[in-house]
Amino acid sequence: MHSGMNEDLYPNIRWLPSRSANPREEHRHYYGLVLPKNHPFWKENQPGNLWNCKCDWEETSRKPTRAPDESAWAKPDRGLGGNPGVDGELFSRDSSYYKTSAELKAEIEAVLKPIETGVKEYVKYTKDSSYRNVYFNWDNGGMKATHMGHNFDPEKGYYEIDVQNLGYENGYKVVLGNELTEAKHNEGTWNEVAFEQRGCENGSNPNNVMNGLVHAAEKPGARIAVLYFPNNDFNKDVFRQGLSKYYYYGQELGQKSFREFDDIVVICNGKIEYFKCKKPGI
Repeated sequence: MHSGMNEDLYPNIRWLPSRSANPREEHRHYYGLVLPKNHPFWKENQPGNLWNCKCDWEETSRKPTRAPDESAWAKPDRGLGGNPGVDGELFSRDSSYYKTSAELKAEIEAVLKPIETGVKEYVKYTKDSSYRNVYFNWDNGGMKATHMGHNFDPEKGYYEIDVQNLGYENGYKVVLGNELTEAKHNEGTWNEVAFEQRGCENGSNPNNVMNGLVHAAEKPGARIAVLYFPNNDFNKDVFRQGLSKYYYYGQELGQKSFREFDDIVVICNGKIEYFKCKKPGI
């Protein structure tokens, strides 16, 4: 709605009724309203100042009608205040499309912080000759590295590689640690927290979930349990059943086979989902 076009021929603007099958009441009393283009009313009111409004307008030479009292003006929806034809802005400054400097700063820091910490980890591992296959993901801050002494299972070692690669691709820092020691050891670190992973080949069997968690609990220091579903058959209901069994049987077996992990990470079909380690129903 522009106030300076065809003003000699059509000095006024007329509000046209909504084309909606169920028009709202807020604009109904404006139907047929005719006012000069430079009238203050148009600075804050025009068809389209409510989201999904289907009212329209036209330039006209018809005589102006009585202007509505300012107290009766319909309040525009957030982001649709003002008049684009007058102020040149499609959305008003209270729109969610606009951000304050503090909001922008917070959003930028949220993006840059993982990249910054990831770069530091990347540099640390590239300088350590005991690690190989050190990579950094500039798109999301993901990082991966593998210790020379990491012992891959001869049959299912690709599970560990899959877990590491999927974590890396999704912005996590996954380091496979040294396993050439006599003592029991965990898999490595997931975002700098010790973790152990286990493949769950049968997503329909809650015992697979329970056994995976017991396996992780028996590895010293593991605070995150990663359950990998190579057949892409993860089921949340089965997972909850397995978690319940873990709480029941794990506590029966003793502290050696039970631990309340910081997080349980489920990887299935290329996606990563976090679950809290708590007894279902709590």
